[in-house]
Order: sequence, then C-alpha cells, then structure tokens
Amino acid sequence: IETMKIDAKIIGTSSRKNIAPSILITYNGQNLIFNPGEGFDRVSQEHKIKMTKLSHIFLSQVSWNCWGGVPDIIHYLDKSNKKDIKMYGPEGLIDFHLGSRFFLFSPIFKVKLREITQEHHIIKFGNEKACTVIPVILTTDNIKEDENPTLMINTGFQDLLQLYQMHNIDGLEELEQINQSLTNLKGPEKKVDFKRDGDQRKLDLISYFQRRLLFTTPQYNPTVICYIVKTPNIPPKFNAKLAKDLGVQPGPDFGKLCAWESVVNSEGRVVTPEECHSGSEKQGPVMVIVYIPNEQYLRNLVLHPVWDEYYDGNNSQADVIFHMTPNNVLKTDTYLEWVNQFSTNTQHVFMNDNLSENSNYSVKAEGLLQTLQEIDPDIYATKENTLKSDKIPSTYKKLKCVKGKFGLGYHLLPLNIKGLYQSKINLCPTIDKHIYDDDIQILIDEYSSSKQILNDAPELNNILENDFEITFFGTGAATASPYRNVSGMYWNFFNNGGILVDPGPGTYSQMCRKLGDKVDDYIYNIKCVYLSHKHCDHHGGLIPILIQREKLILERGEVINEIPIIGSLWTNGYINEMSLSCNDGLSYKFYHNSSITNPGHVLHNFFEEEFDLEVFQTIPVIHCTDAYGTVFTHKNGWKIAYSGDTRPSNEFIQLGLNATLLIHEATLENNLVDEALKRGHSTTGEAVRVAELMNVYRVILTHFSNRSGPYPLMSDFEECELNKCYDHYDLKIKEFTEHGMRPMITHDNLKVDTRKVIVGFDFLQVNLRDIGHLPLINKILVMLDERGDPHRY
Repeated sequence: IETMKIDAKIIGTSSRKNIAPSILITYNGQNLIFNPGEGFDRVSQEHKIKMTKLSHIFLSQVSWNCWGGVPDIIHYLDKSNKKDIKMYGPEGLIDFHLGSRFFLFSPIFKVKLREITQEHHIIKFGNEKACTVIPVILTTDNIKEDENPTLMINTGFQDLLQLYQMHNIDGLEELEQINQSLTNLKGPEKKVDFKRDGDQRKLDLISYFQRRLLFTTPQYNPTVICYIVKTPNIPPKFNAKLAKDLGVQPGPDFGKLCAWESVVNSEGRVVTPEECHSGSEKQGPVMVIVYIPNEQYLRNLVLHPVWDEYYDGNNSQADVIFHMTPNNVLKTDTYLEWVNQFSTNTQHVFMNDNLSENSNYSVKAEGLLQTLQEIDPDIYATKENTLKSDKIPSTYKKLKCVKGKFGLGYHLLPLNIKGLYQSKINLCPTIDKHIYDDDIQILIDEYSSSKQILNDAPELNNILENDFEITFFGTGAATASPYRNVSGMYWNFFNNGGILVDPGPGTYSQMCRKLGDKVDDYIYNIKCVYLSHKHCDHHGGLIPILIQREKLILERGEVINEIPIIGSLWTNGYINEMSLSCNDGLSYKFYHNSSITNPGHVLHNFFEEEFDLEVFQTIPVIHCTDAYGTVFTHKNGWKIAYSGDTRPSNEFIQLGLNATLLIHEATLENNLVDEALKRGHSTTGEAVRVAELMNVYRVILTHFSNRSGPYPLMSDFEECELNKCYDHYDLKIKEFTEHGMRPMITHDNLKVDTRKVIVGFDFLQVNLRDIGHLPLINKILVMLDERGDPHRY
C-alpha cells in the first residue's frame, strides 16, 4: 500500500473550452474514466493515455456530455483486440447506449452495462487491496415514475425493404428472410426472443440485423450520480524492532512481514504480521466527484446521508472534491454551507464553463494552426472568445480551492506525495515570422499578393460576397488525430442561415474554438442538417449541437421549430432513441437522402425559400449501404458538389459537371489504391481526377487518413501533374469496371491541373468569392513538408 500509485487527473473541464468535465484515475495498471466526453480519444493519442488499460467507465448522467467519448473508446479497444469493458451509470443507461447500435457494432467486443439503481451498489476494482467506488444517487423533486420500455418492431421495416430493392443493395435476401421471421410475432409490442428460432442461420441473421430492424421508445430519466472513490486502507507501519525482538532476522523475512505474510523465526516459532506492526489501520485517501447539472438537484445533494461520514470531525475525510457544478449553483448559500461542512484541509477543484482555465489540449493541432495562420491569417483566424475564466467566488476564500485545468491532477497515493500536481504538457511555441527560410517566405509573399488577381476570375463573377461561406471544423477520417478532427462543416448562407454538414465527434468544441463568441449565433442559425451516411465520424457530434440550438431558441423566447435532418435510415434511429433518453427528445423532421431525388419533394421548396437554391440533389455513391453525395445550384448560377465518403463515381461526376466548387474526400495516398477500393474511399489522385472530369473551377480535398500526419502526402500532387497517379493500380480493368470505375483509370492523356486543388485543414473558413488563389498554398506546403515544418511535431 505504501508504494501503490493512485492518481486522479482532469481530462476535460468544459465542452466549450476543450472537452466536457472528465476525470481519469490510474491505479495499478488500470485506468478508470469518469464521464468521457467527445474528444477523449484525441487527448489520449496526443498525451499517451493508454486506452487499452481502460477497465471501467463511470457516467454521472445519461447524457451526451458524459457519454460522448464512448464510441471512439469502443472503436479503439475493438481494434486493439481487447475483449470487453465495464460501464456503469444511472437508470436509463442501457436504453441510451442501445441507440448506438445503429452506427456502433462489433460482434466480438463486449460492453458490460450496469445501471446503478440502488445506493448500496458498491463497485470494487483491483485485487484484494481494492479501491471502492460508492455511487450517490440524486433525483430532482419532480422526477417521474419510470416505465420499462418494450422492444418493438420498427414500423419502417417495409420502407427499408423497398429501399434495398430500389438500389439493389447486397443483403436483400437476408432482409426478406428476417422479415418473414418477424411476421411470426403476435403483435407489435411483443418482446422478441431470438433464441426460439431453431434455424441457426436465420438466428445469426436476425442477431446481426436486429440493431437496425428494432427500436425502443426510451423515457428520459433525470437521475444523476455523484461518486465517492475510496482507496485501500493504510495498514499499520512495520516495526523492525518488534520483529528483531521476536527473533526475525532482517532480510527476506522482513519483506514477507511487510507484505502481511507470516514467517518462522530461528527458534521455529511462527511470527505473524500483526505482531510486527504498530499503530492501527487508517482510512486511505478519499476522492469525491460531485455532479450537479442545475439547482433542481441541490436539496437532495445536501440532505443525502452518505456525506455524514466524510464531514469534518468524523472518521473519514474527503481529501479532494472535484465539483462538476455550474456557477449559479456554486454561488448559492445552500451549496456553500454544504461545502463548509467538510474539513478545511479538503482540496476543492471547480470544473465548469466559468471556473476552468482556458487550455488547449491539442498541442500539435495548435502548432499546425499557427503555421497556417502565418501563411494566411484571414482564412485560418480563430475568433475572440470572451468566455474568460471567472474568479473563484470570494465566499470560498477560506477553503482550499483551485480552478480546474486540463492536466491538473491529484496524487492520492503514495501518501508522501499526496496532493495537487500539474502534468507536464509541452506548450506550443509562439510562431516566429523569421523561422522560415527565404524561399518559403517568398512563396508566402507571392500567395498574399495574388489574392486580388485570382479572385477576380470570370468563374467567380456571379458570386456575391454574402452568398456562401464554408467552414471546416474537421478534415480527418474515421478517428481524430492530434492534427485533425473528424468530419464537420458549416455551409453558411449568411442572412439565410446555415446547413450543418456531417458533424463528427468533437465538432461542438471545434466550433467554439474557431468561432469564439459567435458560436451561438452560428448554431442558432442552423436551419438544416445534412448527413451523407451512417458512419459515426460523420454524425457523432450532432446531438449536443442540436441540444444547444434548442436551448438558444428557448433563451430568446421563441418556439422551437422542427429542423429538417437529411440522412440515412440508420441515423434517424439513433437520433430518435438517444435524444429521447437524454433530453426528452429533439424537435426534428427526418428525410431520407433518396427522397430528395423525387421531383416536387417538399424540401425543394424549402431549399429555394430558405437558401435561394434552384436545385438540391442527392445521389447514391460507392461507399457503404445508404451513402450519398449531394449537388446544389444557387439562383445566381454557382454550383457546389460534395462527395461524402466514396470511391470515384461516374454518376456523381455527371451530376456535378461544371461545379464552381467540389468538396471531395481523399482518404488515402496514391500507393494505397487497393485499400481504397476495399474500403470504399478515394486516393488523392482519384479525387483530383474526379475534379478534372467534372470540370470544376476549384476542389477542396478533405477526409484525410490520420496516418498522413499534418499534411497529406504532398508528393501525390506531383504524380497527379505527371499523370502517374494510376501507376499504382495492379488490379485488372474488369475488377474496376464491376465497381463502375473504368473511366477513372484509363490512360487517356487527360491533363490533370493541380492548380485547382485546395488542401483542406481544420478551421479553414473561406468565402466562395475568395477561393481562386487558395491552391497557391500547395507550393508552400510541399516545401514545408520537404524541409520540416518547425511546428509539425
């Protein structure tokens, strides 16, 4: 026990500043995470937190703030061949997590869910000298009686079947078999027992598809949980003099007695550890996590009897309390009186939007951003954030209080170092304008001087300054990396509002960082959401943004209207279920991507009236089931095409012909074309070739693999110019033809012009009127990549 190391460390303090309040405990080779918010995986990568050591997840509330990082944790652990993880939370956790089956599925990795519904539910972890987690359940005064939701048949199953038939999607036969099996049920509310079917093949099929064909109608449960973490008791100290007096010789026998093992002395007498230790056993250090969303929980918090044991003067003492408590609650007399009942030696750490230090956990991303800002300070600028850290209320001045900060931790054991500490974090250096050599500086100067000339191109004459602006909040693929967050865009039509596009996990924090004080205006003005397909990296950050939007509307005294969400069938399922579980539901109207292709669809009038768009079309692309690209044309004549995730698609090319701007994925390098074909993605060369065949004015490449570092493989651009980007193909023409790809790989001497290519980065924000000169940045990036960007690592 004396040498055991147990630490608690702050991973997040505020979803508006980094990630939602989160605490990581390290103990004997295990990691426990409390409330892993969106972005936890990105923090783990950069700061070398071993996610494979995660054994337990504890949630304080069934909410996206507390759960948002779980999908990436599961995805990472599944790939690392870890078998399972345990997750605890309030009643309703199972229903909430079940909603993730629409996009999060592994037949091997298991998530062992446990709803904490009783006070005596004590969780122990570790060996016989275990730590103990004691949940403290709190409810509001107006809590409703919960009803157990029933597993129900998805009434939209026939629509799903028709969708598969319409697009000739693989798996139709299996779906028809499942449909036949489901018709044997005696009513829409009958619980499904999948084990009753004796046909093993059909059983396997149903087991696989049930996450998509069935849905629940969960109810919001406002219960929250605070946690008390008790470390092992401290045993009496070993007394060497007592051992010698009992005939025990110094050496290995002393070690056994320290480990509480009996030994035999020189006279053959058994000497027990109790005989060689002086003093009495003491309570080990205690940590408390207080989670209070609002004042409705305050009365039940302060009246809860569990705290009596830890108040000043009693046997146990709370060594450190992490307060995940909003400022308006902290400032109440009731909360202050409750806090004052603990010992004056108790360390208090406050973690909320107002009492947390502004800290950027993504140091590498900050370094890359500084490089880009030196090249163009306008399009990569981050807006001022006046949400500064407040001072701790003066009423707490007699207590030991600090503001939460990323990396701030508390040593619980060993006792000789018990107390606060700050993790060593490499702060990003301030950029020096003279850090680049003359050649790079010349290119930067040329880029700056070319803005006006190239932006006066005739292709841009029909675009007004307040027509369209695009902001990238993430340009990575699959999972976030230290340099790039996953997908996320905002299409801004200025006075006409905006469209939120493919918001992956972490988009809300990225929006706050990029937009500063303007973030609420952007969110409030979202009039539509477009989701290209079902994968989590394209929608996993949607729910917190929609919740914030509805909060802003209510704060302004307005009525919440149904926001149109365009997406795949699976995204509708998860949005409905998970929003019901954590927020009593969201107000939205869902439209399937395929429905917009129908002439006279209600959304055609919507896009025309709201955004002045003459045409808004979607088209199936080559990626996963139910994946779509989109093309829209403004009344002024300019045209935008967005590929989503896809292999190069001839149909998409035809629909987007002569577009002003193409936004196309470029997930993999040119030499990984085989992998691109298997995974349904495009290489850099293929994306550039699509732009050429589509005859677009400019193309922004995005969705880069996190293996590519800060910059994509810039040598790919040289290959494109030399028309060698298809030399890597080693598959037969026939195999590509089966995927509709033959025109994309023929050596037809089509000139590929990389002067129209723009490399997308997080926080790129550009008006459509100003895209003409952006490809000139590529020369600078190539040189930085060759010579080593000083902020790259």
